[in-house]
Amino acid sequence: MSNNTQSMTGAASSAWTSMQQKWNDSGASEYVNSMSAQLPEGTKNFITTARQKYLNPAKFRSPTVYVGLGEDRPFYFEKSPSLVLSRLKHNFQYFYLNYIVIAMILFCLTLLISPTAVIGIGIIIVSWVVTLKATESGSVTIGTVTIPQKPILALLAVGSFFALTYILTNIFWYTLFSSLLCAGGHAFFRDATMHRDDEDKVDMTGDLGEDAQFLNDSSHSDALTDTV
Repeated sequence: MSNNTQSMTGAASSAWTSMQQKWNDSGASEYVNSMSAQLPEGTKNFITTARQKYLNPAKFRSPTVYVGLGEDRPFYFEKSPSLVLSRLKHNFQYFYLNYIVIAMILFCLTLLISPTAVIGIGIIIVSWVVTLKATESGSVTIGTVTIPQKPILALLAVGSFFALTYILTNIFWYTLFSSLLCAGGHAFFRDATMHRDDEDKVDMTGDLGEDAQFLNDSSHSDALTDTV
């Protein structure tokens, strides 16, 4: 059993390496890079900013924080509707990256237990490997007709998109339902009000008059101590 697993892993690794090599040799990566370079500067800045803001690894909460280890009541049922809404808003903002990772894990697990999807994805990968190998010279000749590589890759990309849409439809909806159930249940019951990011903190602003200095002046504190 172990030898079969190692053989399958080695074959998959070899196929992936071959596919990457064919992809690089075909010039498809340069084509994708050129298309990316043609994007407006504002669009690229928006994508970069959004990726840094929402996909920042620092936003991923540790398992200890996620389940509230060491806290007195990390999970409990809140009866007040206003507090429930406040809790849901805070948890979805604070744990959103954890929820995304959980959804990805559920998607991968669901994919692994679906033989039809695995076979379909395998066929798509083999199709790309064969196509890239057949067009590595920049074109392919069928009979007396020579077809450039780019239209073939574009057609294959469109076909792969529709095939994946058909193959992964059921998996997508199952993953969406299960991940929403997990995230919604956690966000509803998890009391994480003690955990805050910088953007969650409320700054005290306004003019407090003569008493404002009292908040930060240690001399007042010393004076009160002596008086007492």
